Amino acid sequence: MALIGRKRARMVDRDHAVEVINAAYAEGQLTTEQREDRVHRALLATHVGDLDQVTSDLQTAQPEELGSEVAPTSWWGRTSRRTKVAVAGALLVLAGGGLAVAEMGGDSDSVVEAQDPPYVVPATAEAVEELIADQQEEFDTTKSYGVSLQAELSTVAVPTDDGRARYQQWTVGDGTFEASGEVTGGGDQIEFDLAEVDIEALEASFDSAWTTLDVPDPTHATLVIDHWEQYEEPRITINVTNEYDEHGYVVTDLAGRVIEREPFDPTSP
Repeated sequence: MALIGRKRARMVDRDHAVEVINAAYAEGQLTTEQREDRVHRALLATHVGDLDQVTSDLQTAQPEELGSEVAPTSWWGRTSRRTKVAVAGALLVLAGGGLAVAEMGGDSDSVVEAQDPPYVVPATAEAVEELIADQQEEFDTTKSYGVSLQAELSTVAVPTDDGRARYQQWTVGDGTFEASGEVTGGGDQIEFDLAEVDIEALEASFDSAWTTLDVPDPTHATLVIDHWEQYEEPRITINVTNEYDEHGYVVTDLAGRVIEREPFDPTSP
């Protein structure tokens, strides 16, 4: 039986974690820097346990403590999932001008002005190939601790050059790289080489995911490439989703061999 913490996180799980973090920040539990770091990690979370790590030490306010700012009838409570994610992602790129966000305090008339963010890379084989080439040109290496191409935020984790198991996270888009967060220890992540990704096999994996995972009217795909120490080799996870967050996924190795496959199940709760 799979451990609860290793269950894969849904978009609704990430949304909830972001709401908890923002509420904790409003109550003074977190500094601005801590809030930005935790939102970033929540949006990139692959498993439920990853979300627990960024919220487990936070006190959850009771409804009477929340007042009008974050009550269910507030702007944050009734806004769409897409806008919530855009607001959370804006915390990471305010300095770069990717999104302009009004101060979210007090009333429900807060304004969010969103532009096309520079840190979103489409999850396609061609985009992965271009990203690898861009990383090679920018950092003179194809080694990585992880790639995440999401509808909200796309990142790469590039090893530092000090010979230790550490990496710098970068948000990416259109050939640009913007550092996000501090240099991080590798932990239970293992460095791998993106040059070993078989792009033709990856393209076939995307085609198969779109057509055989039984997701009704799929709208977008996401991709994660990583190597956790509990696995013998790096893994590519392609997740296909529709507007109702119904999804299916396939996991392959870098050569395209299928390791795990989970089509959409309409009977699953």
